[in-house]
Amino acid sequence: MTMTRFLMPEDAIEWQRMRNALWSDVPAEELASEMKGWLEGDGCAVIVAERQTGGLCGFLELAIRPCAVNGELGRFGYVEGWYVDSDVRQQGIGRSLVRAAERWLLARGVDEIHSDAVIENRVSQSSHRAIGFVEVDRLVHFRKKIQNTDK
Repeated sequence: MTMTRFLMPEDAIEWQRMRNALWSDVPAEELASEMKGWLEGDGCAVIVAERQTGGLCGFLELAIRPCAVNGELGRFGYVEGWYVDSDVRQQGIGRSLVRAAERWLLARGVDEIHSDAVIENRVSQSSHRAIGFVEVDRLVHFRKKIQNTDK
């Protein structure tokens, strides 16, 4: 059975390794600079899963968002990042991380948790559904470089 607990400062190297794996398209320096905010942030938590042999094998970054989510106003828990190492997936570790997040939120008077997944990431979508998340929306993000044409 995998144990979940809150992140401790000595977990930083393992946590960074997993963040780099989850967001491999983001520069490692950017991900590392975000970590300090998670350690000092109010209304947020990082929950980790320990390997039975030592070290970490998963994490969940969680925030309370006091804003509108999917058109609803209120305070909602939001899964900002959720990762389990590939060699230990489908063993209930992701579920354990989410359950710990739910307990943390309930203790703070928050009774709803939201999350997201990239449209192409069917594994993540399936994992969300397997533990009771319900899909509420799909979104495509756009970007456009703009140039100064006032010359």
